[in-house]
Amino acid sequence: MKELIIISPSSVYGGGESYIITLVEVLTTRNLRVLCLNDMLYDKLTSLGAKCELFKSKKDLFLRLVKYAFSPNKKLVFNGLPESRLFAALFIMKGFLLITHSSESWGQGNDRSLRDKLRTRINKFVYDKKSTSIIAVCEYAKLNLSSNFKKANVYKIYNTGDISGITFRENERDFTFGFMGRLCTEKGIDSLIEMLRILDSSKSNCNLKFVIAGDGPKQKNIEDLINELTTISVSYVGFTAPEAFFSQIDCYILPSLTEGCPIAIIEAMSVGIPTIATNVGGVSELITHKENGFLFEPLDVKAMSDCILEIASNKSIISEFKVNCLNAHRLNFSKEIFSNSYNGLISKKLL
Repeated sequence: MKELIIISPSSVYGGGESYIITLVEVLTTRNLRVLCLNDMLYDKLTSLGAKCELFKSKKDLFLRLVKYAFSPNKKLVFNGLPESRLFAALFIMKGFLLITHSSESWGQGNDRSLRDKLRTRINKFVYDKKSTSIIAVCEYAKLNLSSNFKKANVYKIYNTGDISGITFRENERDFTFGFMGRLCTEKGIDSLIEMLRILDSSKSNCNLKFVIAGDGPKQKNIEDLINELTTISVSYVGFTAPEAFFSQIDCYILPSLTEGCPIAIIEAMSVGIPTIATNVGGVSELITHKENGFLFEPLDVKAMSDCILEIASNKSIISEFKVNCLNAHRLNFSKEIFSNSYNGLISKKLL
């Protein structure tokens, strides 16, 4: 009997690892096992009753996979394109399923250095095989992958996220904006900080309130900023579960410099919370400008602050945005759609 082996080779817990938890929950085959390097992922999976093995190092994981290289009854699913290259190279003659999570903006005119070009060559050597099936999380990523991989089978399955069971206490708090994510340059934290300073110095701040959740290298910058601000309220709550975070806010902000298909936006949509986000990667496939949120260009701090002030001064549009968010989630990003897409593909290609 064939066993599905899901390999999650990142030692950091992030969106890709959260994705694996959802995938394990929806797969109809019970004959599956997850191999991982992350303690939190291991704990969450074992609490679900899933078969999971935790490895201390990439070397240990590699040695385990060597044993599977010639086993006809082991079918492999790799999580993350760059993280999986070394491990997937063992199976270039066997075939596997690869899940990608970013916008995959490399190759085809995007390579600027010799290092970039070498990366593209390695990617093509490992992944561009007729026996390889690749999941893109948005149309933007699918187009990029298809332009680089001429032989591999590339499919689009949108991310999912659903926190519809959370409880809101709308009458007990002021209208609140929020950011949740890794506190790093790639997530646009520098732009967020600059925008908050601008709003704080302006006198038309509409009693603005913000909640920031997450951790990362820019955490001290956020903490220092909070001590500087005088007219707007900003709370830093650290690493927080999505349910706890979204129960505190009315509008989500994501000023990233690059994205694929952000799960946090989909989670926000599942409870009718609109998003103000940069128009990068697949974000515009989730958000229609002024219909269920706002889009602005990366690093355009003024445009971001204008979007916030527009909502703050006209909160009635939130009701319309909420309905549109819920409808978009139901039609395109529900767990049921995600489940049907994956189970159909895996049964066809692997089992």
